[in-house]
Amino acid sequence: MTRGVQKRLVVCLVAVVALLVGIAWFVKSGPTKKSVRVLYLIPKDREFRKDYQSAIESCVLDLQTWYHDRLNGKTFRLNDPIVEIIHTPNDSLWYDTNIPVHPAEQMHYTYYNALTDAAILFGIGGEDSSYVQFVSDPDFVWLIYIDAPGGTGAGETGVAILPRHDLQGLSGKASDQTPISRWIGGSGHELGHAFGLPHSGEVYADALMEDGYAAYPVCYLTEEDITTLNDSPFFHQGRPNALIFGRAAIRKLSLLAASVIALVGLWIYARGWQPPNRHISPDDPP
Repeated sequence: MTRGVQKRLVVCLVAVVALLVGIAWFVKSGPTKKSVRVLYLIPKDREFRKDYQSAIESCVLDLQTWYHDRLNGKTFRLNDPIVEIIHTPNDSLWYDTNIPVHPAEQMHYTYYNALTDAAILFGIGGEDSSYVQFVSDPDFVWLIYIDAPGGTGAGETGVAILPRHDLQGLSGKASDQTPISRWIGGSGHELGHAFGLPHSGEVYADALMEDGYAAYPVCYLTEEDITTLNDSPFFHQGRPNALIFGRAAIRKLSLLAASVIALVGLWIYARGWQPPNRHISPDDPP
C-alpha cells in the first residue's frame, strides 16, 4: 500500500469517526435523573396547541430562575425537550367526571385520573399503576399539565398536576383576565408541593406556598422552605436553562460541524488528494 493510499484512508477514517461522534452527541440520551420532567397531556378529543407548549416552557423557565435567585444559585434541572408531549387514551371530559380509584372530592377527579393515566403511560407499576407508585419515583419530580377541565390544580411530594384553566392562564387567555404571572405563581406553588413543601400558614400569607403565588414574582420562600429545598436531591448548583445556550442548539451545531468535517474528508478521499509537490532546487539539502 502506497503512502498516498494510506493518507487517503486515514482522512476517510477521521471523517467517518467525526460523523459518528456528531450523531452520538445529537441523539438524546434520555431524561436526566434528579430532574423535573414536564408533561403536556393531550386527551384524544383535543389537538396539540403550540401556544400551550410555549406557555408551559416559558413558565418553567421563569420558575427555574425564580428559585435560583432565592436559593443562592441552586435550582432544579430541566430536560431537553423541556416539555414532553403525550397523547392520552381518554376524552377530556372523562378526567373531570370519572370517579377515580383513589377516593377524592369531585374537584380533584382530574388530578387523580390524570395521575393514574400518566403512571400507566410511563409504565410505572405496570398494569397496576397508580398514583402511589407514581409519586414515589426517586429519580424525577413530575410537573404535569393536561388539556382537560378540572376543579383545581394540586400537588403532593413527587408530582403536581394542573388542568386546562392553568394552560389558558399561562397562555394569556384566563377567563377572569388575571395576568400570566398569577398562573406562573400557581404552577410554582404546586411545584413547591411536589418538592415536598407544605403550606406556609397564615403568618406567611405572602409566601409562595401560601397566598403569595397570586402576586408572583413578588413573593418569597420561608426559611423552612429554603432549608428543605437546599436539602433536596432535586436542587443543584448551576445556571438556569434560560441563561445558557440551549443543549438542543449545541447538539445541532455539533452534528453540523461533524457533517462538514466528514463531507470534506470524503471529498478529499474521492479526489485522491496528495500533498503538493515540493520544488527542490539543486542547492537544497537532501
